[in-house]
Amino acid sequence: MTDPGLVIGVDPAQFPARRLTLVRGTRAGAILGDRFPGRIGDTLALAGRRFRVTGIFHSGDRFEDNAIVLPLPAVQRLAKRPGEVTTIGVVVRLGERPGTVAARLEKRFGVTAIVEPGQAVKVDTSSRVILDVGWVVSVLALIVGGIGVMNTMAMSVFERVQEIGVLRAIGWRARRIGALIISEAIGIALVALALGFALGIAAAHFFTTRTGLSQLVEPRFTAGVFAWGLAFALGVALLGAAYPTWRALRLRPIEALRRE
Repeated sequence: MTDPGLVIGVDPAQFPARRLTLVRGTRAGAILGDRFPGRIGDTLALAGRRFRVTGIFHSGDRFEDNAIVLPLPAVQRLAKRPGEVTTIGVVVRLGERPGTVAARLEKRFGVTAIVEPGQAVKVDTSSRVILDVGWVVSVLALIVGGIGVMNTMAMSVFERVQEIGVLRAIGWRARRIGALIISEAIGIALVALALGFALGIAAAHFFTTRTGLSQLVEPRFTAGVFAWGLAFALGVALLGAAYPTWRALRLRPIEALRRE
């Protein structure tokens, strides 16, 4: 086996190692998470060295259960960082909340504390860069989407000048005209939101099941995710409808009826 994926080094005598439930075999050598594609007796090739799989463990966390666990000194030698420790496990006293303890540790020692292995992206530089880029892309998408909706609605107003003039002439108030244009923009945004959610969910499942990301991340579509998406779509709709609405409200009924 030459593509090991995630490798974790732990001190066999410390809590992080003892909390892993051994399902089969022994802890004498390399042990694999029960979601990792391997068996007892397999040989792992890591950085020119070979390790024999002696056991299978279960932790209950997808992040760890897709990993290989080796003794800490062996991983330090593989990484060419003898004596270096990158993570310290903290046992929380009964009655304490892990999140509260993590916040106190971060404030007191200036470290990054995580309460579950899946939050490791907080301490990985490349992952933080990806998250920051994601926010930048989201802002750009808001701007580009707003411009697209604005262009669509502006063309709609331009092509329906006489219609708007007729509505104003028969007694429609300006705010009713504005509500009509904004509601159309919101409808366009909601349709785009539905399509975006469908494509996003499909893409997330594809990249996390067909690539190496399946060992590190798992897509979670919570109510908060959909709420953010809805807020984003409404923001795009309002941004895009602002100028066309203002333009429509400035039209005088007589001038609008005269246009061809």
